[in-house]
Amino acid sequence: MKRYVFSLEKVLAYRRLREEQQWRQLAQAYRRRRQNEDILAACRREMAREQNGKTVGSLDLEEWCHREACLQALAERIRKQQEKLALLALEVKELEQRALQASQEREMLDRLKSRQMAAAQYEEGRREQRTIDELAVARYGYGEQGR
Repeated sequence: MKRYVFSLEKVLAYRRLREEQQWRQLAQAYRRRRQNEDILAACRREMAREQNGKTVGSLDLEEWCHREACLQALAERIRKQQEKLALLALEVKELEQRALQASQEREMLDRLKSRQMAAAQYEEGRREQRTIDELAVARYGYGEQGR
């Protein structure tokens, strides 16, 4: 039986490569999002520590001003980090869709390849059976002539 050659093998290889790239990009986006979530959590912990520090009555004016400046800076950092996380969430969603689409495109070609291979194997089997049948008829006919 001759080897089956899928006519779209190069396209399938390209789609596999593209799918792998999409999944890698998605994994990187997940890592970036996780890192930024960790940064946000650290900022919130620091904010909580600052807020639960010395009470206002025990602070002099200079310490109070410094504490308020720190709290404002932390609040601004938290706000920016939340904005960044929102953008990363959109990026992750888009990359998930791209990765899924790339997978579907590759799977479509894999199914086509399987169907074509099955059809080619079926045809090869039919040709082999036809050859065997022709040989059997020829042998039977040869045996009939000898009688």
